Amino acid sequence: MINFTHIKTPVFPFRIKYSDTILSLGSCFSVNMAKKMGTLKYNIHQNPSGITFNAASLYSVVKMLQSPNTLHTIDSQQLRGIWSHPDFHSTYNHPNKVQHRQLIEDSLTAASQQAREVSVVLITLGTAYVYRSRATNRIVNNCHKRPSGEFEKELMTIPDIVTALQDIKTTLDSLSSKQIHYVLSISPVRHIKNGLVEDRLSKSLLFVAAHQWVQAHSQAHYFPAYEMLTDELRDYRYYADDLIHPSTRAIDTIFNLFESTLLDPKEVDIRSDVQQLVSKENHRALFPESAAHQRFLAQVAEERRALGERYPFLGL
Repeated sequence: MINFTHIKTPVFPFRIKYSDTILSLGSCFSVNMAKKMGTLKYNIHQNPSGITFNAASLYSVVKMLQSPNTLHTIDSQQLRGIWSHPDFHSTYNHPNKVQHRQLIEDSLTAASQQAREVSVVLITLGTAYVYRSRATNRIVNNCHKRPSGEFEKELMTIPDIVTALQDIKTTLDSLSSKQIHYVLSISPVRHIKNGLVEDRLSKSLLFVAAHQWVQAHSQAHYFPAYEMLTDELRDYRYYADDLIHPSTRAIDTIFNLFESTLLDPKEVDIRSDVQQLVSKENHRALFPESAAHQRFLAQVAEERRALGERYPFLGL
């Protein structure tokens, strides 16, 4: 009896190593994967403009990496005493315009430096729907709860998405001193605010565009995150309480597939050692002031020092 369907295990012509410089771009699912890799101490930088769902907005921020110190905050707007930028997530909002600008410039500068050495780019697309500002005629990354009448909702076409992905690749290839591998996936998170039928339409456009783009470039690859959750796992047990986002168990399962197919198997012992150290460092003691716990902390500190000495590239 078949209890569930298996997706075909992807085979990639390269493996991600600790020596790689990695840039993660896209939806909240990309954040989940980037956090996993960050925990394992990979050199990864994520979303210089915050969570970004559409390909057009991803290209907008990638363009900014060419000149991170340019006055990008010229497009910033103030609403109800808070400054925000249409290309940036609300985490960059601030009541003080100077500090708002500093948050943006610091993020772009760090990402720009990463882009000069980047060798792996992870891209996760969330939706083909975009919002265009009526005032500027530009697609925005975030409406920041401004009046809905200021925006027009649109559905990107397949050529639009392919062009945006190509522009992202062309820009990053020109910035980096290294050859870049691109790993593209479609977010398994459903955008139900658009409606379930509309979300399927949006995802279908992303799928066609993603595969057209991947097939056109030997350095571009597709990772089946969406298929893993919706087909192989295919159960609300693997969703969070909102029944939209993947649960912790689902994220772990998908990352296991990511690790087994994309991370260098020769470095599995390093990952294991790092994970053991992180688990110990995350331990919360019932009596943190006790002598026993202080000895435990000293032991963990020594293990961290020894691990950093053994693998200096971890930056511990």
